[in-house]
Amino acid sequence: MKNKNRDPKLWWILGLLNVLVMECSASLYMDAADGDAHLKAAVVLVGVAIAVAIADLFSIIGALA
Repeated sequence: MKNKNRDPKLWWILGLLNVLVMECSASLYMDAADGDAHLKAAVVLVGVAIAVAIADLFSIIGALA
């Protein structure tokens, strides 16, 4: 098995990107005016969380493969 040099900047960039995307979705939820807007923002927040989790999974698999 080969010992690959992995760049630690990848994990910093991935983490910061996750925080920024989730913060943007959370601010959309916090700025919602009424009940319907809160529901739509909650759906968007959950969808973004699932998309980020899937993207992280593929990033981790790609980095460790």
